[in-house]
Amino acid sequence: MTEKGLGKVYRGKDFLADVRYEIQIERRFHRVNALDSAGVVPDFSVARMHIDSSAKIDAGWNERLTLQMSDGRKWNFFLSPDGSCMPTGGPYK
Repeated sequence: MTEKGLGKVYRGKDFLADVRYEIQIERRFHRVNALDSAGVVPDFSVARMHIDSSAKIDAGWNERLTLQMSDGRKWNFFLSPDGSCMPTGGPYK
């Protein structure tokens, strides 16, 4: 599943930048075998976040930032020294 849109980045309550974002969520599953049946159950999800590099976000790599997505939900993340984003948790209201 991929979510794209225009959002806003905050450090706490301080607005930092308007951004374009893309979040890819990959759901992983594993097979479960029981004595009389087998099945597949959700295991965990992996999220990757990309924020348009043209956005000038002035933040240290160890600062937790918040992306407010176009639908109003928020997602916390850390900005790596190389500019990549490491999302934490999942979206919330």
